Amino acid sequence: MNDLYKKQAVYNKRVALSKCSDGALRFGDKVMIGNPAAGALLAVDLTESIFESDQGSRLVTASFANMPVARAVFVVLPTDKSAAAPGDVVHFGEPFHLQCHDVLLEDEKLKATRPGFYLASTLKNERNASRIANQQPVFMTNAKTMSSVWTFQKIAGNTGIVRQLSCGEAVPCATVGSPDALAAGVVIQHRATKQALATSPKYLDATDFGRELEVTCHNYFGTHKVEALASEMAGRTTGATNARLE
Repeated sequence: MNDLYKKQAVYNKRVALSKCSDGALRFGDKVMIGNPAAGALLAVDLTESIFESDQGSRLVTASFANMPVARAVFVVLPTDKSAAAPGDVVHFGEPFHLQCHDVLLEDEKLKATRPGFYLASTLKNERNASRIANQQPVFMTNAKTMSSVWTFQKIAGNTGIVRQLSCGEAVPCATVGSPDALAAGVVIQHRATKQALATSPKYLDATDFGRELEVTCHNYFGTHKVEALASEMAGRTTGATNARLE
């Protein structure tokens, strides 16, 4: 068995997800994060660096896998400065880290980097940008810093006030394949840059696991505004001033 097959065997190992009996996400839960529109799951490759300027940054893509395998399962952790503890409910607006599954750290090459790798992003510049879409890059890093802090936000519907009023509410989760899966839709926002975790079917990347979608931080909006014209003419702001649809 060659190195690629060994790697695929580890990364595609079936792992268990946390049970979501009351419909609320909790710190310590093992979850999959998917984009229903693209039909893809967030996934990692900790053996591939993505920046020449930072060899510690590892590849993140959106995989078309439809089952809980090690590379597509993440652990939701509180930040070091948070008062939250494992088992506490995660709320909209509350900071958190996304850590890779422990199975991936059993690789001998990664043992020296314990305790884990965390999803991160940084502002795009002339040296660091996503390699396909040239957007703000997303990667895994073994350092817990501001670049690896995220928040859950509600999807901004017809008005921007929905997001502001949702802070403090419990973040929903759902069992894979359940009718509630789409209802549990959220935006995962990078706390430092306010850009959303995103992927697009337009941007395909070649990986050791086949062709997968590139993952970036990018706020995708529709082309129309909602109920904003009147307030612009009057020089006022309202809860709808936001409001190009996400």
